[in-house]
Amino acid sequence: MILWTIASGAMLVIASGCTTLQPFPMSARAGDTITVPIGAADGVTRGNVTVNYVPDANQATSYDLTPNLRSISKLYADKRSGIYDGVVSPASQYLVQGSGHEPWEVVLTLDLPTNIPVGTGVIHVATSATYPNYNTTNWFPHVSTVPIALEILPGLGHSDSFTFSIGGGVNTQDISIFDPLPSAVVKPPNQPGWLTKQYGAIDMTFAHAIVVDGGVVNKNNIRVLTEDLTVNK
Repeated sequence: MILWTIASGAMLVIASGCTTLQPFPMSARAGDTITVPIGAADGVTRGNVTVNYVPDANQATSYDLTPNLRSISKLYADKRSGIYDGVVSPASQYLVQGSGHEPWEVVLTLDLPTNIPVGTGVIHVATSATYPNYNTTNWFPHVSTVPIALEILPGLGHSDSFTFSIGGGVNTQDISIFDPLPSAVVKPPNQPGWLTKQYGAIDMTFAHAIVVDGGVVNKNNIRVLTEDLTVNK
């Protein structure tokens, strides 16, 4: 269920651009769970993102949604999809050049407060994360410049349980397991708007200890994740 909910809300966004223009669903009741795709930003964490809702009828009032964040995850498209084809999706090659990573979408999953008023309003997301820097500034707008419309319907909704199974019949409702763990990113240098180099193969040796939360990370606990920077043209 978690995969369908997130995918439904973000796939249209990742296929058509970089920064969201709408949440999923676009209309919800107070207390419901929604997803908000926020673009292909590097380094979004719970410590550097805030989410607020401002009703159109009373713009002096703001509802802080940040404490209700349940997950910050990334949505990757199928490797066989058109998002990896520079002819089907020309913007994809500019996304790679402007970010140094393959096409993906950061998705926030959160619960709406139960006291949020009925009517229309706007979600404001702010983050210090890094957005793609292509040489045409309007290609990939920062999410903080994009008001995200949301309609609150009458009635009281409920938080989605997101009950799912991960092998062996183990059920869980904690979708924070989709949050990214601490990581170090190694990528080619790029000037604003242009990825100047791509690694075909790379051999790295780290001569210093990797420390997370005060403890040294054993090499056996490190995973190396590669990204596809090739967009077919």
